[in-house]
Amino acid sequence: MHTSPCHGDLPSATDPPLGITARTTPFARYRFREELFPSLTFRQAYDALVKWRGERADIEYVRILHLAASTLEGPVERALEALLNRRGRFDYAAVKALAAPEPVAVPVVSIGAVDLTVFDGMLGGGR
Repeated sequence: MHTSPCHGDLPSATDPPLGITARTTPFARYRFREELFPSLTFRQAYDALVKWRGERADIEYVRILHLAASTLEGPVERALEALLNRRGRFDYAAVKALAAPEPVAVPVVSIGAVDLTVFDGMLGGGR
């Protein structure tokens, strides 16, 4: 910290953030931490990621949360359950592969010109 006559004790750009140690993660300090876990399964997945990936766990978990928010939470939760039951390591890519497989290509359909004279005849005949 440096002291400025105008501002008193202010942290400088080179000071480490207050209260941060090498072992804590941003989620560990987040005030509304429990809201980051839509269900117990998401919490268990985060804990497993922290155990396996350390500081990288937060990045992986945010990507998983984004996947759940941008697709559907249910399939992501089921994917997490399956991965947790396997008791092996997983990451965002594994969750995405189970929860949101790549879409199947839609076939090209061509429809020929429609002859509307039959309908024209029906409309003209009723007058």
